[in-house]
Amino acid sequence: MKHRTCKIVAAFLCGIAGCGMMNTAYGENAVFVLNGVTVTGERHKGRDIFKYNEKAEKIPFSYSVIDEKDLKQRGVSSLKDSLNYTAGVVGTITDQALFNNSTIRGFEVDHTNVTLNGMKMFGGNDRRTGYSSGIDTLYSPEMSGLESVTIAKGAESVHHGAASPGGSIDLQLKKAKLFPSTKGEVKFGSKSHNEETFDINRPLTVHSAFRITAVHRKYDLDIEKSSTERWYVAPTYHWEVKDKMEFDVYAYWQKDYIVGSEEPLKEKIPSMSSHPKEAIFSVPSRLFFGIPGKDGMDLENRYIGYQWERPIRGDWRIHQNAGYMKADAVFRKTGVMQIGKQMFFRDYTDTTMKADSFSMDTYIYKEVKHGDVHHHFLAGVDLHRQSWRFRTLEKMLSPWKVSDILKGKMDVGEINDTTKWDDIIQNKNISWEKAFYVQNVYEKGKVSFNTGFRHTGYTTGEGKKEVFTVANTWQAGVSYDHGKGWHSYANHATSFKPNNGMYTIQNEEVGPTRGVQSEIGLKYESPHTHLHGTLAAFHIEKQNYPVGLRRPQGFYTTVDQMISKGIELELHGEINENLELSFSYTYADRIYKGLKPGIESIYLGGVPKHAVSLWLDTETEDREKARWNGGLGLRFLGERWCDDKIHTLSPVLLVDASLRYKKDSHSIRLDVKNLFDTHYYTAVRIMNDVPYGFVGDQRQVTLGYSYEW
Repeated sequence: MKHRTCKIVAAFLCGIAGCGMMNTAYGENAVFVLNGVTVTGERHKGRDIFKYNEKAEKIPFSYSVIDEKDLKQRGVSSLKDSLNYTAGVVGTITDQALFNNSTIRGFEVDHTNVTLNGMKMFGGNDRRTGYSSGIDTLYSPEMSGLESVTIAKGAESVHHGAASPGGSIDLQLKKAKLFPSTKGEVKFGSKSHNEETFDINRPLTVHSAFRITAVHRKYDLDIEKSSTERWYVAPTYHWEVKDKMEFDVYAYWQKDYIVGSEEPLKEKIPSMSSHPKEAIFSVPSRLFFGIPGKDGMDLENRYIGYQWERPIRGDWRIHQNAGYMKADAVFRKTGVMQIGKQMFFRDYTDTTMKADSFSMDTYIYKEVKHGDVHHHFLAGVDLHRQSWRFRTLEKMLSPWKVSDILKGKMDVGEINDTTKWDDIIQNKNISWEKAFYVQNVYEKGKVSFNTGFRHTGYTTGEGKKEVFTVANTWQAGVSYDHGKGWHSYANHATSFKPNNGMYTIQNEEVGPTRGVQSEIGLKYESPHTHLHGTLAAFHIEKQNYPVGLRRPQGFYTTVDQMISKGIELELHGEINENLELSFSYTYADRIYKGLKPGIESIYLGGVPKHAVSLWLDTETEDREKARWNGGLGLRFLGERWCDDKIHTLSPVLLVDASLRYKKDSHSIRLDVKNLFDTHYYTAVRIMNDVPYGFVGDQRQVTLGYSYEW
């Protein structure tokens, strides 16, 4: 391991040392369009998910950008909230309340598909395989520290390596700016919500700036006697020499405390059970089964990363992006299992987890224009290393009778320090992902061709336990300019995801999961207003998907083919100077082929066949130059299957609202999510033959005041 550590340190030093060389000037400044905003003279290579500069309407892939303005307008407080008004995305929460568990185009997105500044952080296999060992719960992004969220839809392995075929999410941290600004904000709301945020940006010289964002937030969770608290500090540094060099450093420290249980609210549904009269259905859904002052979680994240770009010779430029994250977590939880109809057995587990993740991406880039020919070429290498280790200890607690629970006479069952701890799990893992890739864009007249290829090697384990997988992925797309802002496109792309460490009952390796996507679409970019839209039809195949066997445990079988196909329509931008629109419609259907007997249900419930969302935001100005802003959002989730593939959830309409007032440096805002407090289930899961409905977000009201100068 020593030589690998030295390689990482050397790579960091070489990357920073390269920043000192800046002799050659750039070519002409880029002009590109993202999310309805035209930017001229700025180049942030690698700061979009496709790495190269190109107008959004000419990129033959479907993707969505939620920028800082959108995040503020909608009062976004979590990653799932930011995804609510995006076509093809369902930002539901199922397993843990604070972490991402969304789907893109019908396929689940674990943290393998979530990148930070274009760099992979922690990730594992999705929860259906049961192989992740909790590593996905080590990163919960702070939305106040982000300036954008980009959702790339479809097979994206050419850009970021191992991934689900549904798509990926890239989070961009706030960048220091070359102008001064200061903002302080306080918020109060339901669930005992209180929050303080500071964002200070200061130019240091005409070429450099420093920014720091700090957040403190605390509120109650759904389960009784449970709450969460977060501290977040993020300094950033920016340095540039116009047309020659850009260099950014990002860092943050984040600490989360959870007292009680972080589990989302879930209710047992007797109408879907084959045993509706069992006493378990009488137990209150918000009941805290744990030990006050003992159950909870402490999670600490530390991150540092950098990006730089400079010209090297002629039209060639070089870009490097790197990031390192370290996480330490302690999970303390009381588990409950029903024995018979009237008794609960309880155990207490203490899990310690440590993990770190390092990513680096370096590529050279050339952009040439000759008459009506516009050519981009990009070639690079990247690597990602992550390691984690955890240990779980267990103690048995006194059992509970259901009759005592209903009478409120439960024995809390304090942990006896003399009771022996059982060391039930110890595990560690190291994985490497190394790749070489090329991308090429050739534009002549009205036609633009986009191709890409990636060769990836993926290693898990060390020494005799090391498992190595190789995968080649590619993409090809074409776009045609019809004039007046209209572009049609088509693409074909592949993806892969390793399943190292998974074996069939015949003791054979499962092999990687592969994805194949075909897509055609139409894009529109208004030449007169900041309005753009995409209409896309897609067909995705997920092949060789592993599913854990119930018996014997620890082995896997595979689903030959999972197919997701559908249509997406998305419009975003300004209708006029006082009205902004975000509209999306999604039709999605899934088919399974090659299902084998003896496997657990693999149907990912909660994904609607039809979904519609609409957000309207308006602005008015009174005689005293004070501004009123109002936002209204409608979200329709159509009928969706439960995990048992027998029952369905009824359609639901949700309403969100925002009212904002600003005069001079003072601002007041009122945000309401789920305005009418509609009760609904995001999904229904069958656990131990009992159907549980995961309750969707209840009404949440926050009132905030901010002062900026």
